[in-house]
Amino acid sequence: MALRHLYTVLCEYVTMGRDDRPTAAGIFHNIEVESFPATRRLGLLVALGGDDGDTYRVTLDGPDGEPIGDLVAHATIGARGGHREHQQWVWTAAGVVRAAEFRTPGVYGISVWDDGGRVNTYRFGVLQRESGEGDDSE
Repeated sequence: MALRHLYTVLCEYVTMGRDDRPTAAGIFHNIEVESFPATRRLGLLVALGGDDGDTYRVTLDGPDGEPIGDLVAHATIGARGGHREHQQWVWTAAGVVRAAEFRTPGVYGISVWDDGGRVNTYRFGVLQRESGEGDDSE
């Protein structure tokens, strides 16, 4: 089966529990900043479906669609024990981009790649805050 991108969540904070269940707090869909360039912490959760041994990587992409900065994640889906009939597996990558850099306003993306290329991109806007607004994400 080919690698599948199930969902991406942008958030302020993400943790993985002892039972491998993710918790995301402060979920948002767009980012508002005071001015450009802007740097901010970005938590993210990326859920994938695939087979043992599938390799994936996750990138932060600029408005031109090209990856910017370092890879967000790069790993191989590992073997799982205790598989039961009809059970569906989801591999969740959770992490924090400590210093995501946004040079200009625009539509940015979190892309999932496999060995054959880009699988999917979750897009989000990075906007300049209008005067009088206080929150930095929506």
